[in-house]
Amino acid sequence: MRLTITIDAISFTIDSINPELLGRWVVEIFERQGPFTPATYCTVQAFPSFSPAAPDTGLPRFDWIQDSRVLSRTNAISSPQGLLNALADQLLELDAL
Repeated sequence: MRLTITIDAISFTIDSINPELLGRWVVEIFERQGPFTPATYCTVQAFPSFSPAAPDTGLPRFDWIQDSRVLSRTNAISSPQGLLNALADQLLELDAL
């Protein structure tokens, strides 16, 4: 997954297929940029990463939504929990489509 967190116009981006690394990175970004105030504006965008062809299908493996109706939405957040909620909302929106 490629995540971009933007905090007061400063962008941070990571692209990894390792969920533990993604989680540690999110926590680090929030710790480095905190504490947040009511004036802090923070957004997140999620895009799929892909690994080279899967051995069983020969097709690339994507690790996030590829549907352009949901892909690249910008969600305002204020915490790591808000980021998880935004990602869950994207999954729910995809299911509704």
